[in-house]
Amino acid sequence: MFVYLWERQADVNLDHPFTYLRRATISRTINWIKREQRIDLTDHREDPVLVVETDTEASGLHHQLDAVREAIAALPPKCGLIFRLNRFEGLTMAEISEYLSISPNTVENQIGKALKLLRSQLKSRQAQ
Repeated sequence: MFVYLWERQADVNLDHPFTYLRRATISRTINWIKREQRIDLTDHREDPVLVVETDTEASGLHHQLDAVREAIAALPPKCGLIFRLNRFEGLTMAEISEYLSISPNTVENQIGKALKLLRSQLKSRQAQ
């Protein structure tokens, strides 16, 4: 973000630098998430947090992680976006509400809906 600002310093109005930096960072993050949503689900990039080994326990964890990724990808687009912003990017409900120009109640309802759908999908998958 700082490199981006440095390269475009002549074009950027920095009357309120912290507000601009916060807004630009959120915007670039949301754009990155939208690009990530378009990636084919068959793309099995390694998760930087969890390195999976070849033993049976790790294999089971890998399948569970794949199930969670698929369940998140299956969420309705707006619901999935709100869930990702909150859980993965750490944005508060108020920040998401402001950025997406929706009410805080809508954000709260969408996160609740996402959690309900994820529980349901993962529970039915576990029963199989």
